[in-house]
Amino acid sequence: MNRDMKFQLSGWILFIVCAVLFLISSIQSGDLLLFFGSLVFLIACIFFIIPLIKN
Repeated sequence: MNRDMKFQLSGWILFIVCAVLFLISSIQSGDLLLFFGSLVFLIACIFFIIPLIKN
């Protein structure tokens, strides 16, 4: 894995961490819109990270 791919992977992992933290916050506050928005964001991050992991 080259240097650029490592940076991209690191960035996507940070986005996943943020999405999980938003999910936790939405559960604590009981905000369904924030929950579903965070869930969609988490799923999108996973879709973007899959090609990086396969390479």
